[in-house]
Amino acid sequence: MYRVHVRVVAFSLIAALPLAPASAQTPPARVQYPATRTVDHVDTYAETKITDPYRWLEAIDSNSVAEWVRAQNAVTLPYLASLPGRDLLKQRITALYDFPRTSVPFWEGSRWFYTKNSGLQRQSVWYARSTLDGAEQVVLDPNQLSPDGSIALSGFSPSPDGKSLAYGQSEGGSDWVTYYVRDLRTGKNTADTVRWAKFSGASWTRDGKGFFYSRFPEPTKAQQLKAKLTSNAAGIDQPIAALINDLKQRGMLKDTLLVWGGEFGRTPHAQNEDGRDHNATGFSMWMAGGGVKGGMRYGATDEHGIKAEENKMHVHDLHATILHLLGLDHTRLTYNYSGRDFRLTEVHGNVAKEILA
Repeated sequence: MYRVHVRVVAFSLIAALPLAPASAQTPPARVQYPATRTVDHVDTYAETKITDPYRWLEAIDSNSVAEWVRAQNAVTLPYLASLPGRDLLKQRITALYDFPRTSVPFWEGSRWFYTKNSGLQRQSVWYARSTLDGAEQVVLDPNQLSPDGSIALSGFSPSPDGKSLAYGQSEGGSDWVTYYVRDLRTGKNTADTVRWAKFSGASWTRDGKGFFYSRFPEPTKAQQLKAKLTSNAAGIDQPIAALINDLKQRGMLKDTLLVWGGEFGRTPHAQNEDGRDHNATGFSMWMAGGGVKGGMRYGATDEHGIKAEENKMHVHDLHATILHLLGLDHTRLTYNYSGRDFRLTEVHGNVAKEILA
């Protein structure tokens, strides 16, 4: 069924998009990709040596791989964003994909189960009915699991007795799946939960009293924190790049100040296994557009990442610099409170002129 849909989309696109004659098309400029380093790594299999110069790229959580991905994205994303016809393609594909569809039903526990999608729903909704022409009822709507669609339905297995449903959820594109059990008579979840499953389904016993699954040992709190940070960072990288590229293409970046940061930094150590502690003496902020000098780093912490040592910048300095970029003098801007005039930076704050364009 899906192959048919893909073929229809492909042919419809070819028919719908105006193509210029071959002689009129300008060949795209050659892309200069960042150099990818190689290593001297050799594996031996049955006395046969196999070189693997890019083995270091398999350490997906390492800083070196993260830097490599950022460098590749810095080339790829602006190139893709500059290609003509992207909006036309998006509109055409969206129009072709916007049609109601229903899956093939299957019989389990005296009910027919199937999915329906109205057209552009992120995830299809699961329904059930006792007969093919009977009244349908919603069993599970994955679109209600999270407002932003970050939680995906990763498994759907009704029990043979028709009383229960085991379904899996994964967050943020992760392979980790948490299975929940829903009472189909009440529509409410039970207390049964299976965490840290991966690449596993749920296979019910014939009497419907339980199901088989496979799972991994629970990761430590630090491992969980690292996995979530890595996933979240990867999830926001592309949208941030898209925002900057869009502003730049429309000539708005020079007049728009982007500031990205957090409440605190993080220490390289922890007092418990829950992860790293808050750190107010060394953390990072990045800024773009709006009069900020691009392609530079200003300041650095010590070798342990605990305290700022090079070009120290207090929060008051950050605020003073932001106000300056907005055309405001922090030494003259005041607000009245309890009969006194206060500055937003109190009696502190210096503009970091080194980062100004």
